[in-house]
Amino acid sequence: MMKIDTLNYIVRKVIQPRFPWIDDFVWKILNTEGWTYYTLEITPVKDFPYERIRFVQELVADEMYPLFLAMGPESNEIFNGVVIV
Repeated sequence: MMKIDTLNYIVRKVIQPRFPWIDDFVWKILNTEGWTYYTLEITPVKDFPYERIRFVQELVADEMYPLFLAMGPESNEIFNGVVIV
């Protein structure tokens, strides 16, 4: 099972410095039918331009996906992307 503390550390040390508009984040985990899905839910700073959500979600996901894989997830653990709330 993926360690949430390690995922949080990676976001704080690698992702947040690259995307300073990230105010806060949380990992949402969904277990269903033997699969575990990890979604990074991001809260942006107050003046974030919401018309750019789709673009920046993809940028963050592109950065986070290889880091997730580098942690050696089990075959049933899936990086489910990034959501900006």
